[in-house]
Amino acid sequence: MKSTFRTCAGLGFAAIVLSFARPARAQSSFEFEARSGLVAGPFVLTNDCICQAVDTDLAGGGRAIFSFTLTNAGTYALLCSVNASNTEANSIYVDIDREPQDPQTIWNIPVTTGFENRIVFWPENVTPKQKNFTLAPGAHKIIVRGKAANVQIARITLRRLPAAPTNLRVVKDP
Repeated sequence: MKSTFRTCAGLGFAAIVLSFARPARAQSSFEFEARSGLVAGPFVLTNDCICQAVDTDLAGGGRAIFSFTLTNAGTYALLCSVNASNTEANSIYVDIDREPQDPQTIWNIPVTTGFENRIVFWPENVTPKQKNFTLAPGAHKIIVRGKAANVQIARITLRRLPAAPTNLRVVKDP
């Protein structure tokens, strides 16, 4: 806090001016339009979304990279605006800071009606589980690889998750 004392000459009173410096707020969300990524074939950028016209394996899939820099460590989730019109056209690979792996990083997107926001889930044994990414401050990149034909990605959002509550206790009924 910085304080300043000023007198108002001839007016018979003094004024104290207080000014406060607020700490910079950490960015808790990053949003990437499809056109902001570095895109390689067979992905193409068309109608402001990324898609590929053919089914591929991991090595043959299109590649899109979205770079960002974090100032604060945290746990983040990916939310994407996607169009996955049927169960035959609903999967891509996605990871942060490393090339996706098959089958660990396949995202089987629930079928959508047009573009809808979906949270990235990875296969985990039998039940898919929301993938949360623990990230340190510094430079990072989201890497998306094509798998199924005609999956469309319009936007990717990286959202910081709130910290888990602490100091919880069980209260007995009276």
